[in-house]
Amino acid sequence: MNVDNLFHRLTPDLIKRIASCMHPNYVSTGFKLVCKEVAAALRERYHRIQLRGEPRTLKRFDSSDISIAIAAHPWPGAAFVAHWGRPEPWRALSRWQRRQLLCLAASSHHPPSLDAALAHCGTLIEADALVSAITAGDLAACRRLFETESCDWDAKRVPEAAGHSGSLPVCEWLVDRVPGRELNLPNFLLPAACYAGHEHVVEWALQRANDDRGWSCDWLAAAAAGGQVQLLQRLAARFPVEPEAPGKGTYVLDAVALGCPLAVLQQYYEPLGGLLLEEAVQDKQVLLLSAAASPTPDWADKCEWLCQQWGGAVGAHVSNSNSREERFAGLMPRPDFPQRLQLLASRGLGNLVRDLAPKAAGAIGSIAAVEFCLDQLPALLARHTVAAAGGGLAAAGGDGGAQRPVEEQAVMQVIAMGAAGRGHVPVLRLLRERGLEVGADTLLRTLKSWARLLPGGRERFTSLRYLLMEEPGAMAQGGGAEQCWSSVFRRAAVIGADLPLLQHLHQQRGAAIDLAAVAEGGSEEALEWAVAALAAAEGQAPKPLPLSAFYSVLKSGNWAAADWLMRRGLVAAPRHRMLENLLLESACVTVAELLWVMGSASGQEQAPQVRLKAELHAALVQLGTWYKSGWDVPGRKQSLLGLIGSAAEALGGAAGGS
Repeated sequence: MNVDNLFHRLTPDLIKRIASCMHPNYVSTGFKLVCKEVAAALRERYHRIQLRGEPRTLKRFDSSDISIAIAAHPWPGAAFVAHWGRPEPWRALSRWQRRQLLCLAASSHHPPSLDAALAHCGTLIEADALVSAITAGDLAACRRLFETESCDWDAKRVPEAAGHSGSLPVCEWLVDRVPGRELNLPNFLLPAACYAGHEHVVEWALQRANDDRGWSCDWLAAAAAGGQVQLLQRLAARFPVEPEAPGKGTYVLDAVALGCPLAVLQQYYEPLGGLLLEEAVQDKQVLLLSAAASPTPDWADKCEWLCQQWGGAVGAHVSNSNSREERFAGLMPRPDFPQRLQLLASRGLGNLVRDLAPKAAGAIGSIAAVEFCLDQLPALLARHTVAAAGGGLAAAGGDGGAQRPVEEQAVMQVIAMGAAGRGHVPVLRLLRERGLEVGADTLLRTLKSWARLLPGGRERFTSLRYLLMEEPGAMAQGGGAEQCWSSVFRRAAVIGADLPLLQHLHQQRGAAIDLAAVAEGGSEEALEWAVAALAAAEGQAPKPLPLSAFYSVLKSGNWAAADWLMRRGLVAAPRHRMLENLLLESACVTVAELLWVMGSASGQEQAPQVRLKAELHAALVQLGTWYKSGWDVPGRKQSLLGLIGSAAEALGGAAGGS
């Protein structure tokens, strides 16, 4: 029976409206294939499959939040396996891109996709893949990564992700598989569950922790910072805080000021030691800053009430710290941030506002906040400085606090550093329009600051690409530029800059190619280009990397690059010499590195097995003894013990044959 195709009766606009009601992945992989009329109407717009979902944020009450890569849902499993289930597409990906793709597969709830990613990722399986699987609540993927694939362990992020996820099965599995001292349930998992308000996980964790009071202040502070008032009250009744205990009461009180309404702050102010703050200037400043950064609508009332308790200003002397930076990171995205900054400046915290507000404005990527910091903040601070000194406008220099060019350039550099690390190109463009000077030294400082961030790349390279390639004429020149550009190349390569960016640095900026740096963070395609460019410049193939440089590649976990270098004869020692060096001469050797040298690492291509001499076997046994007494990921320890057993059998067979 012929079935009439109703879609050919619809206009292209109507087909597009129908498609707009569906998930883009379904349109690209399903609806677009219904018939040629639908395909023609949707071809231009729906030509990509989205793998990356909206990143989840792991909220922390006492340190910076963490962005977690999560798969898009619905997940295009069949399309992923068809494309990424073969080695060729992976050759163009840098190490961080392969790691992120593995994270997406780990959180996809699609085992064949995870199989494909594990088979071809060519990288050490790090803890971020496990964190993604935990956040997605995929217990099977967690088991696969941790128990079978021997992924790395992160003693803070993994339990925090479990507590924040609220998945009791995942939490129970972790407790079952990880020794208590390594999991540190009371210190990381339990506070994360308190912050997120997962009371069923909190109660379960308290039972597992045997109501250990040693970390109870962390639990109370986490619940308070997360605004979980009822949970805070139950925990406070169960685990009362001694206000005289050094720092503990004020630590919890700071969290109450941040996350709870004024009535709760008033309730706990005296029990948590607020009356002991009379001479504690630093503690009062932190408390006021937390109230000013609070997401509660009564933030101003909290600030005023605190100042009333202290009789006015809280003092001008203050030192910057990570906790203060985090409070500004929470304050600056608020629509009423100018009022919050003004309140802080009026209470003696002008220097802190001057130092930290611009940095936070750049980091959040807010054009309004950046323009405020450049155009209005200097005058605001000057007014309060003059008022505190009892002077008039003349005391502020007669210009109402306008920034001098040198000062404005310094502030713009601070803003640019914050914006560049998070890919906020509109902010960088605004700063350039206002005269920001960016040179190789600026880029180098920016790249160095990224070393403190967790591995990643998309946002950072968006910034680098803009600064270097979209407006190359705006780059400032300076003495020693070629050497500085070579340093930029080295750091950019290590964190995984893409091939066009590396080519630009070498060809347009004169940067020297650092093959080891490319191998640490880059793709196989980038290595091919680097070797070809070095050969063209020198008239012969580049010299093999010395072992010291190659070990940096191994420590980075870029197995695909290490395998590529070995295949091309670009390492100055065979595998058996590497093994001797690692076991007999290296001060610090990891099981993952040993497994790669032995040709047994997960995600590594097939490599010839290394035969062990008796001396090396003895060193391996000694290492195994140390691992038996310590702790490592179970699968990795089993792999090491398996290597020792296989080596013993081989040595025994060789002895018998002789």
